[in-house]
Amino acid sequence: MAFVGVCTSVSVGRSRGGRVDRRRRCVLKAASPVSEGKDQKAPAVSEKNAEDVPEGNAPNAHAVSERNAENDVEELAEEVAAEGNQDVTVELVGDSPFTRNLNVSPMPRSERQHYINEVTNAVAARVDDVLSGRVENNLISVTMLLPELNTSLDIYDRRFLLSLAWEIVIELVKARGLTVKVMTQCPTKFGGLPLSVAGLRRHFEGDRELSRESWGEAMDRVRTGDIDAVAVAEDDDVFLVLAPTNIVSAPVIEDCIGLAKKVDGKRPIITLNARLDEVPSHSGVMQVQGRKERLEFVKSFYVASYLRCLYPIGRNFPLVGAIRRHYPGKFEVWFHKQTEKDGDEDFRLIGEFDDMPTSGEIGDAIKVERFRSSPAPEGLPASFSLGIMAAMAVVFWLINR
Repeated sequence: MAFVGVCTSVSVGRSRGGRVDRRRRCVLKAASPVSEGKDQKAPAVSEKNAEDVPEGNAPNAHAVSERNAENDVEELAEEVAAEGNQDVTVELVGDSPFTRNLNVSPMPRSERQHYINEVTNAVAARVDDVLSGRVENNLISVTMLLPELNTSLDIYDRRFLLSLAWEIVIELVKARGLTVKVMTQCPTKFGGLPLSVAGLRRHFEGDRELSRESWGEAMDRVRTGDIDAVAVAEDDDVFLVLAPTNIVSAPVIEDCIGLAKKVDGKRPIITLNARLDEVPSHSGVMQVQGRKERLEFVKSFYVASYLRCLYPIGRNFPLVGAIRRHYPGKFEVWFHKQTEKDGDEDFRLIGEFDDMPTSGEIGDAIKVERFRSSPAPEGLPASFSLGIMAAMAVVFWLINR
């Protein structure tokens, strides 16, 4: 089921400080089917594939067995009936684009859908611009590192990644009539794959076969293949590369470069949660030959959508903030603040950047915000604190000139 988000602002009461706590409620409206007589139903993972997913994570309607998918739809219908309409409501914090469970696992299904919608809309807008010739760069990067999509955490949920991939496919295939080739790393070529990548193609193809009847002929425009220039067909319109990951002694970036060279530069190539950083060889030595070309290739991608949680160094809690970009906007740095007494939380926009902010720029912005929001020491006039804050702002401006 595809959704369209509509957000409104509502007052929900007053905090202990007396200020009005304004929150937004984002309503996800179910989109109408595109083709007549066919349900626009996202694919469901078979029971065999579902067994490979760790327990304890919330099920998603795009990546569970058919029976569980029906149960999810029934539960969703009950929730909708309780609301008295056909919408699913998501509560956003203040004027931010974030939900209250940004750093919670498992994340509620409706909140997952909210973030998936944001990514899908940004990708679709960038693809439209590439195909229409309004922009020249056909390389598109998408990164969403919520806790359940962060491979460095033990709560990584591949179903979430597959749900995001299928929503992008639905938008491009059914709404725009494009042919999409979903590409993954070849396990036989690399002699094995990281756990975060292993099985993605098998699961995706299983979803496709289960949903072929409901999709009809449209499913013929959903193709799969290895990340390789040989897999490129003349009638492929868009290439969606799922989580390309460099591994020791077998960097997949070489295949990605070959793919980009084979494509004519007018057809979009989308990488979803790519990890193309430099990796050492089996002897622990960094590969020097071709390194400049590889680094330039990674930098050549246009970031259409980006979302990453910020934490203290070496920890995954508490949530400090987030970095976000939604095409065609700028990179945004948000600061997260939560009071210990009443648990009230807030997100505040503390910086905007044309390019990806460095760790130093992020740290400086957070330091300035913490100093600005901290109470003035007792016995000192308010003007003294304001003067120090102004001096900090000037220093921050000089550093980032």
